[in-house]
Amino acid sequence: MQPPLTIDALYDFAWAHWLSIGLLSATILVFAAVAFFRWRLKRSWQRLIEEGVEDLDAFGESAALDERDRRALQLVKELRREVWDVSPADLDVGFEALFQKAARVVCSVAAVYHPDAPKPEYEATLLESLLLARRVNTRIIRLTRFGPFRLLAERRLNEYQKAYETYRKFQDSPLVQTLKKHRHLYRMVRWAIHLKNIQNPVYWAGRELSREGSVLLLRWFHAHFIQQVGREAIRIYGRRPFLKEEERELTLLLYRLYHLHRHWGGPSSDEWRLWAAFTARAPLLDAEARMSVVDNVANGRLPDAVEAFLPKTRMGIQWYRKGIRKMLEEDPHASERKRMVLERELAGLSGGSAKSATGCPAAGASEKDRTSPAGCGS
Repeated sequence: MQPPLTIDALYDFAWAHWLSIGLLSATILVFAAVAFFRWRLKRSWQRLIEEGVEDLDAFGESAALDERDRRALQLVKELRREVWDVSPADLDVGFEALFQKAARVVCSVAAVYHPDAPKPEYEATLLESLLLARRVNTRIIRLTRFGPFRLLAERRLNEYQKAYETYRKFQDSPLVQTLKKHRHLYRMVRWAIHLKNIQNPVYWAGRELSREGSVLLLRWFHAHFIQQVGREAIRIYGRRPFLKEEERELTLLLYRLYHLHRHWGGPSSDEWRLWAAFTARAPLLDAEARMSVVDNVANGRLPDAVEAFLPKTRMGIQWYRKGIRKMLEEDPHASERKRMVLERELAGLSGGSAKSATGCPAAGASEKDRTSPAGCGS
């Protein structure tokens, strides 16, 4: 008769087999991490596929999408979907391969907007083509500085080629080819290898990172590259200064934050430094767009829409609130006038009413509501 299972017996068993239990636990953790990684990557991939550049807006009134815009957007989405079906050998990250891929995307988008031109891609100016290349390069370089993509960026290109050649040699070996002819036998051998390494977390982590992970990262990189080139091509050939409402709002809120300084006689040198640093960290906008904002502000050129501007998108509201709070935090001895103006803006974002608790009109209020009481000047 078997003795009863007690806690002391379990403890003695665990103590006697601590190494095996530790390895098995590590393997389970690797399985969980791999499953989570695949789930997140799949979600990111689906979001990348469905993510459009459909909010094509310019300053002032939103410009409705016409038929050519819709065809161009659909074309970019189809080109991104194709990345999922290509073989790993076609996921080249060399200069020539990326240049050819970019040229294909640009020519395809240009043909949508200029179907009758013998060479549609030549309908853009030389400066516009150079700016397209610079904006795409800036965004791709920014992408390769974060997360797992840094691993892709820091590896030599010949390493990718050697890894693929090794993979092909293994797949083309007589033993593997013989096993592949008998699908059930091949599957049994593969499962036997997996079971043999069931307690080896290094095997599972290395398998995922070396084969599955790197290929999926390359696919995501190529899809993101096509998206950026397509966005900029639509910007050029569709003659649209902004591709997303968030881009338009972020640009306008930078002007608006500077415009607020005029309410209390600013900006001072410290306030100018703070505004310039905040502008340099604005998301979505590339370096050229940020420099254009700084240049226009330095020369007193502010758009008319800045006077009645109030962000409506989630990102716009978040960054506008962040900018105002930064101005308050960096100046603890701010004048009463400055603090009142900034608190008015925060109240306008939170309450959505035409006037805040201070009695001053909120940003974005109508002309009727913007009749300023004493002390609220513009």
